[in-house]
Formats: sequence, structure tokens, C-alpha cells
Amino acid sequence: MRNKVKRDDMFKKIFSDKKLFLMLLKDFIKESWVSEIDESKLELIPSLFTDGLETNRESDIIYKVKCNGEEIFVFVLLEQQSNINYLMSFRILEYMVKLWRKYIDDNKKVSRNKCFLLPPIYPIIFYDGIKNWTSVKAFKEKVKNEEKFKRFVPNFEYELIELNKISFEKLETYEDLLSTLLLIDKIKKPEELSKLSNIEKSYWKNVKKDIGSKRELEKVVEAMNLLLIRINVPKEEREEVIEQIYEGRLENMFEMAVHYDVQAEREKYITQGIEQGIEQGIEEGIEKGLEEGKKESLEAVIKKSIKLGLDMEMIMKLTDLTRGEIEEIISKINF
Repeated sequence: MRNKVKRDDMFKKIFSDKKLFLMLLKDFIKESWVSEIDESKLELIPSLFTDGLETNRESDIIYKVKCNGEEIFVFVLLEQQSNINYLMSFRILEYMVKLWRKYIDDNKKVSRNKCFLLPPIYPIIFYDGIKNWTSVKAFKEKVKNEEKFKRFVPNFEYELIELNKISFEKLETYEDLLSTLLLIDKIKKPEELSKLSNIEKSYWKNVKKDIGSKRELEKVVEAMNLLLIRINVPKEEREEVIEQIYEGRLENMFEMAVHYDVQAEREKYITQGIEQGIEQGIEEGIEKGLEEGKKESLEAVIKKSIKLGLDMEMIMKLTDLTRGEIEEIISKINF
């Protein structure tokens, strides 16, 4: 539960930054008005949804957007819970009404005029859960006999950004700071770290150009630190990775990906050895698992390192083997 709160807080910080919020809109919201706005037209406003509703919405982000002389309210609900909220469309309606009520109260005099109109609201669900999102997006689908009473049923839907449906390859095409943060967050298991190793060097080059301050770099640090904690990386090794990020060597994260992917392989083989030990004798089984794990995982890391184009010095560092030992293993690997 503690880690979940920290991740929620991380995304609240991310989207409270105008630059990153604008990236969210331009990367994922394909509406014509999005292309007409810049950071100067965004105003972050305090959350209105922390009382009187189903749950405390500390992870809600609201912006007032100025577009062609008009105002648009855009709000994002950060959903990371394992259980899908099937009343989300109703909750969205509650938020819209409350936001409009606030707008009316802020414009009491003119709100009484016949020509007074409410501003449009654009609701977004940013979903970072593991399960697929299956809650309906259209409010009318939550109302019985909607066809018979369609003139009297609110007709709207919310925009859904479902991170687990966006591939690593797609995120890589955006080449911005937000895509890096989302790439890191998508990794849930140690073995998935190897996906970072497939990212082109040109991606990291363009991302580094997009990072304009130490404050923005710290967002990468925070996201990476949470990931490394989540997959149980020791503190000393986390600090080494974070140091690389602060030095601007973001592309070096793939070296760490290879290293921890190997560790995951070793743990798998050790576990297999322990299971065999139940049948063959615990001590013998564990020893066998360790030996097989070492052999198989070293072959795996050498094979992967060669495919990544790492030089011999780097492979020696990753495997703790001599040049001769590595060359002997290479001669036996089936590429």
C-alpha cells in the first residue's frame, strides 16, 4: 500500500507540471483544439474533489485551458487500483457538475444572464492498472431503458488513456520526457527491464534534449527509484543507477537492464534446483540449481550483450569472467 501511495503521488507531480501535462495532451489526445495550445494557455487549479464523493481524490488534476479566447476545463483522474470502478461514468458526471457549480459561483453576476454558457469539460482517465479497463465510457450505457428515455439521459463519455495497452515501441516514438517516465512505469517485473535495452540510442539523444532542468531530471530519478524498489534492487545498486541519470547518461540504463535480467534468470534456475531437491535431496538439488543457473544465465547475458553491441570490456564487467572464458562460451552459443 505504501508503494502505491508513492506512485500515485509521482503521477500527481508529473501531471501538475505544465510541460508534462501538455505532452500528455499532444501525445495521446487527438482533438483539433490540442494543437492550438501551449504552456502559457494552461492554468493548474486546485482539486475540487477531495470531499463529499466516493473517495478522496488526491490524484485528480484539473487545468483551465484557454483556446481561441474560450475556456476549456480538462481534468485527469489517476486510476491505479487493481479493481475496476464500474461506476466511473457516474463519478465523472459528479465531477462535471461540481466543476460547473464552481464556475457558476465564480461568475455569479453574469451567470444570471440569458447569454451565459457553461465551459466545455474534457474528462480523462489515466489508467495504470494491470487488468484491462472494462468499465463503460459512455454514461448512457449505465442507465436502464436508455433508448426509450434517451432525450432525458446525459450523453457524454470520457477519454481513456490505458497505459498497459500502449506498447514500448509506441512510447518510444514520442521521444519526450513523458514517454521516458511512462516507459519506466510500464516495467512491473525484473525480466521486463530487458525491454529498455531495445530502445534506440537516438531516442535517448532526443529525450536528453527535451529535459531542460535538474527538476525535470529528478522526475526520471524518482520514477526509476520507485521501479528499482518495486523489483527489490539493493540500495547500493539503486544509487549507482541514479548517479548515472544525474550525470545525463540515460542510455546507460540498458546496461543495468541486462544485469538484472540475468539475475532473474539465475533465480529461476535456482528455484528449479530447489524443487528438484525435494525429490533428489535438498542439498544436492540446490547445488545443481546454482550450477545450472550460473551456466545458463551467463550464456544468456553474453548472447544478449553481443546482440546489443556491447564491447568485450563491458561483457567482462557484467559477467565477472575473463576474456578467454567469454570467448569459450561464445564458441558454444547457438545464435
